[in-house]
Amino acid sequence: MPRLPTSLIRKAYSYSPLLPLLLKATRDLALAKNELRWLQEHISSIHRLRKCTPKQYLPKPPTLSQLCRIRSTGEPLQYILGSQPFGDLEILCRKGILIPRPETEVYTTRLSNLLLRHGSIGNGNVESLQILDLCAGTGCIGLSLYAALHRQIPDVRVRAIDFNPQARNLAWKTVKLNQHLGRLSPSLSKSQFDYVLADLLNNEEIAAVVQSDATFNIVVSNPPYISIPAFSRDTSRSARIFEPSNALVPPDSVGITGERTGDLFYDHILRLSWRARPQIVCMEVADLEQALRVMRAVKDMEAIDGSLWEAKQIWRDEIDVQGNECSTEWNADVNAAIIGEGSGRAVVLARSWGVDVIKHDTAAFG
Repeated sequence: MPRLPTSLIRKAYSYSPLLPLLLKATRDLALAKNELRWLQEHISSIHRLRKCTPKQYLPKPPTLSQLCRIRSTGEPLQYILGSQPFGDLEILCRKGILIPRPETEVYTTRLSNLLLRHGSIGNGNVESLQILDLCAGTGCIGLSLYAALHRQIPDVRVRAIDFNPQARNLAWKTVKLNQHLGRLSPSLSKSQFDYVLADLLNNEEIAAVVQSDATFNIVVSNPPYISIPAFSRDTSRSARIFEPSNALVPPDSVGITGERTGDLFYDHILRLSWRARPQIVCMEVADLEQALRVMRAVKDMEAIDGSLWEAKQIWRDEIDVQGNECSTEWNADVNAAIIGEGSGRAVVLARSWGVDVIKHDTAAFG
């Protein structure tokens, strides 16, 4: 990593003696200034809390200098602040659990807006919606969809699945926080948000929590998808050092090498989706190349088991979150529309009324 110019460090110091510490992590002066402001606000909020809470129940608060020094090591700001905005929610962040990404927020917001634009949902004619969130982590995707949809649909139920008990505990703390903030319904309980511990790669565990007769309308997943070569080549130093690698990179699998080491989870998601037969499946991917590989796997599966999906799309990073029309190209090899600009970010499959949803159609559910 190249050294920062001395002139830039001096400019940062003239703004605040603590700013060079943040500049070391951000490598960008404007971003460093923003982070300093966020850390100052974080310290202020801690002191406000201490004024109304008996001091014996609270640890000694950190100083701004201490937080800036921690950030200078590259530790993610979200771990230091303890949370990350995601849609209308505040998602708690802790070490050992993957931090929600803005790219994930974009396609999740687009999906929820497309669902709300669908005639039957927007008019309140749908009484229930079942969502399965695989490799749920913080629960940000499932909870965000719940928060967006439950006002229009009386019975929204999310089943989140992950193998990490710390992630489940944190997700429920996130629920309590957002209920306190008025962003989630006070009545949200385990019957509406059911977080189950299971390993998606363990067929017996998954069969136990997703029974053969289980039906879901929507399946979403942000699985580990970074290949072994890409982990060292493309991820940030901060992600490699501070975030859990098992939430980024799939485990080793016999016979899989190179870039395909990142594809391990998709076969399991597709087969589970085949059994559950949802109307929409939305899976995060690393880039367009991986998205096309997943689409080819779908095509191969349908060649053996028969056609299931009536519409296939790849959503790029730069895409209208309101669900409005974007630049679109057609890939005849995988029979999929590629929507938006930038890197490929999500593979979206639809059948039945899901086709109307992702194609901006307001026809009633079939």
